[in-house]
Amino acid sequence: MPLDKYLKEKYVYSGKRNIFKSLYFLSQKYLKNKPKYSYSFGGVDLLASHFFKDQEKGVYLDIGCHHPISGSNTYLLYRKGWSGINIDLDLGSIELFDFFRSDDHNEQVAVSDCKGEVTLYSHHSRSPVQTVSLQSAQRMDQKGLKKTVVASDTLNSIIENSKFKDCEIDFLSIDIEGHEYNALKYFDFEKYNPKLVVIEYNDPELAKQEFHYQSLENIFNSDIYKLMCAKNYKFVNWHHSDLIFVSDSVHRKRNVNF
Repeated sequence: MPLDKYLKEKYVYSGKRNIFKSLYFLSQKYLKNKPKYSYSFGGVDLLASHFFKDQEKGVYLDIGCHHPISGSNTYLLYRKGWSGINIDLDLGSIELFDFFRSDDHNEQVAVSDCKGEVTLYSHHSRSPVQTVSLQSAQRMDQKGLKKTVVASDTLNSIIENSKFKDCEIDFLSIDIEGHEYNALKYFDFEKYNPKLVVIEYNDPELAKQEFHYQSLENIFNSDIYKLMCAKNYKFVNWHHSDLIFVSDSVHRKRNVNF
């Protein structure tokens, strides 16, 4: 094992506070926190920033948040003064959020349709692709694929146990490798009323999840699209692998187009 990987596994991802972890977090702060026009992959943060350009304060819910800065759909809003809830399966990711966004509610848990335990499929503890969706796991390289039982919770429960329990969610971003429908099907859209929703879309009919292979017909026939329509959301854009929805009430007032 390379020395840098060994040190990270032993000291940074150990779950214990130590000088090496603190130094690593500081290095992340200075290496990743350089001013940029956009921080997310594909510019979703620019879309969200434009949508909320007249709103100085707000609340985001970032499910599958990964990193507080690099690739983040919510970091531009955080810099603007927003706060919210960040959820990820990876302890290292949540520790980074605790370091960079200590005023947010940051939680390491699998989001699903029930509270309990689910099976996590991954190749190793720091794998960039981890999923609790069996369907998504079956499309992964089966060599070395590991199964781990992890705690799960619902979005409603997570919010209710946070300081944002009495807040509406302005921006909801979810990317949990094919388990998005399960996470959202019992979410209380009426209570939390997110204005803008960004959902990663994985087409179960495709062997390769690449944008140019996807089709609108499959999107319109998908469970996630039907769910969002049933919850009174308009499909306003399709950005790489992300589906963009706006609540009907906001769409009627603003006639939103991206």
